Amino acid sequence: MIIAVNIGNTRISIGFFEDCFPVLKHRFEISSVTDRTVDEYYSTICIIARELGVDMSAVNGGVVSSVVPRL
Repeated sequence: MIIAVNIGNTRISIGFFEDCFPVLKHRFEISSVTDRTVDEYYSTICIIARELGVDMSAVNGGVVSSVVPRL
């Protein structure tokens, strides 16, 4: 599974794609807050992903885009 993260000024979009097929399996958004730590973002993403049924140990690649230098 591949995680794709798009970091914008007001929100962060996260999507999970199957490796073999470019099919979006799960998607959600969280707010962009420059005062959050990397641990807070990681915990939030893991909690939401788990609620959606995503096995984070199955993630073996990722793509990140950002327009926010501080994030």
